[in-house]
Amino acid sequence: MKYFKLYEEYKNIKLVFVGDIMQHMNQIEKERDRGFSYDGVFDNIESIVKSADFSVGNLETVFAGLDIVRHRDNGNPVFSAPDAFARSLSRVGFDALSVINNHMYDHDEGGLQRTVNIIEREGMLPLETAKVVEIGDLRIAFHPATSYVNDHDAGNRKLIRYPDLKISPFPDCFNIALVHWGGQFEPITSRQRRMCDSLISKGFDMIIGSGPHIEQPVEMIGDTLVAWSLGNFLSSHEGYNADKPNEGIMLEVNIGEEIDWQKINIKTENNKIVIQ
Repeated sequence: MKYFKLYEEYKNIKLVFVGDIMQHMNQIEKERDRGFSYDGVFDNIESIVKSADFSVGNLETVFAGLDIVRHRDNGNPVFSAPDAFARSLSRVGFDALSVINNHMYDHDEGGLQRTVNIIEREGMLPLETAKVVEIGDLRIAFHPATSYVNDHDAGNRKLIRYPDLKISPFPDCFNIALVHWGGQFEPITSRQRRMCDSLISKGFDMIIGSGPHIEQPVEMIGDTLVAWSLGNFLSSHEGYNADKPNEGIMLEVNIGEEIDWQKINIKTENNKIVIQ
């Protein structure tokens, strides 16, 4: 990778990425009965998150000050998680949460801003725009992006699709694109592939995908590590998606003289993450 030509002296950085962090209504109700403690939910994977030099997840909900999930006429959810959920993610060891995905405007721009504020309050880094994190002498730039958002003003909850991911790598950084894309519960789409090609041509060192809610392959394409989709980290699909899997992977990436990665298969059972 071109990174190693620039930073050959810096080795052994461990990053951990997880997929879609969700709070469906049945999850919220279970925690309401327990005073929103979230005790035990993350016990099986907490040591993995805390073992990283930096850990990042895709927050597929917002903290809008409500503890309820409502639904549009077509059944699609409008998410809002209790603030205690942010506290539990911080307690488990997450360093940053990307908030750029199709649910980012579920409660309009005010809901998004409150989400950013709550994440900051709990000691984590909100990724609502590109930000640089320094680990030792290494500068890592995280670039969140989404290929579509839900139209929060439309009664039928239409999708607003973006023709391109308007992100570009920063100079003198190791650049990671955190991309929400693809079709839900579908294999890699041609649109994903076109966007991936564009990001690689721009010079991104790593692409971490979310959104399809299922695992898709992890592979090296040229000098770029591409995780097409990490699937679900914590979820409990209900309604018209009740038969869909609540599974995914955690991705450990080690950056040294070589880059290597390890997938850890996980699933949600009874609102608790278990390693498969």
